[in-house]
Amino acid sequence: YHLVSLVKKKFFLKGFAFEINKQSRVLLKKNALANKVTNKIKIFSKAEFETMKNILNESQLAKSLFLVDIEGHEFSLFNKNFCTFFSKSFFIVEDHNFNEKSKKKRDNFYKIVKKYFKVEIIKDNAKNPFNYKILDSFTDDEKYLMMSEGRPETMQWLILYPKKK
Repeated sequence: YHLVSLVKKKFFLKGFAFEINKQSRVLLKKNALANKVTNKIKIFSKAEFETMKNILNESQLAKSLFLVDIEGHEFSLFNKNFCTFFSKSFFIVEDHNFNEKSKKKRDNFYKIVKKYFKVEIIKDNAKNPFNYKILDSFTDDEKYLMMSEGRPETMQWLILYPKKK
């Protein structure tokens, strides 16, 4: 849904979505249709290096921003070949380090990413339900439950900037 909004509001000219879940792809298509951006969005299934490499124009990579939220698959996707090819691009990666049980795989991911990109880490912070008037009629417990994403631990995002200009 982020993609539809960003294209509709003209933050981006076009966008590609990779969604592994079939039902989510159907909903994304319906959302794009309802927002009249179907001609600016292409939807694919699994995000894999070869697929991404083949559909993207290499000359546009320096102007490309990728929002990556793939529930731990980032540890497999961001390998040497991927980082080399996309080293001129920008990424916001939701870091699911608690999903990856292999410390070696996590460490290798961070090592590779730091080799090819400048990395900024943004940690999640507390959400104050008392800042939203629409929630005034709910109990404190209900307000806090609505703010929770049910994460097993504090989330962080990696902002990846190209090292080379």
